[in-house]
Amino acid sequence: MLKKMTFKKICLTSLLLLIATILYSYPEELNNHIETYQNKQCQNIYLIDENKYVAMSSIPTDSTTTNEQIEEIIKALTIDSNTKLPQNLNPILPKNTKLLDYDLQDDLLKLNFNKEILQINKEDEEIMIESLTYSLTEIKGINKIKIFIEDKELTELPQTHIKLNNYLDRSYGINKTYNITKINNTKMTTTYYLSNKNDYYIPISKITNDSSNKIDIIIKELKTTPFNNSNLSSKLNNQIELMNYEILNDTINMNFNSILLDNIYEGKLEEEVKYAISYSIHDTLGINEFVFQVNSNDIEHFRLAN
Repeated sequence: MLKKMTFKKICLTSLLLLIATILYSYPEELNNHIETYQNKQCQNIYLIDENKYVAMSSIPTDSTTTNEQIEEIIKALTIDSNTKLPQNLNPILPKNTKLLDYDLQDDLLKLNFNKEILQINKEDEEIMIESLTYSLTEIKGINKIKIFIEDKELTELPQTHIKLNNYLDRSYGINKTYNITKINNTKMTTTYYLSNKNDYYIPISKITNDSSNKIDIIIKELKTTPFNNSNLSSKLNNQIELMNYEILNDTINMNFNSILLDNIYEGKLEEEVKYAISYSIHDTLGINEFVFQVNSNDIEHFRLAN
């Protein structure tokens, strides 16, 4: 099991791989490049793993403007773009896909691609949309996107004929699964699991008829092995109970039983637990700030950066 995994660690690993490549190829330039990479930040991105899950990881970046971030993400998501990506994760946009132009107004990003973006396998059409939507809405100030193909709005995926909403946001879901008995009164929650073999999270959007509230569904999902799937895991002890919670503006106070203390490491909540809960609630309810409590005593106050 991975220990103390954070996206900072993932990003550091990516940087070290870049430096190692430079050292092997151009040892005389190493010192200059080390200084350059030390100044890089991390950008979250959603790539494709070997099991065809859309997975959350990060890449090093020195982009400082929204436009630079948009262009960098599209490039990283494009096959054969020569972008250094985390090991075992792959881009999804077809080779030779080009972003012809784009426009950001308020929080809506309009993207105009060439026709090559449609040269995608039928089974990959929807995961391409998920990868694009989730990657670009990681950028501060972008909450939804709309896709055009050579100035014509994409309203339906051409091979699967899946209809697209007027705009795409995280309510579209990612790695979707269905457990429903009727089409009315459905509810979607997105839960972030760890990959068993690699340093990344895999979000699963589950559509159910569960009448429970979404916070309770997320905690219940994280306490169980998802779908008997050996590729996904969670560090939450199945005896952890969320006793009560309160949402105030952009903050949620969550009061757990004492079993949560089993996940305290060096005086802090284990990051696999903290991030799995926080990312899941953020994606499902849009909350950014989290207060973890045990028996009404604060354990950790945490805010997602964005």
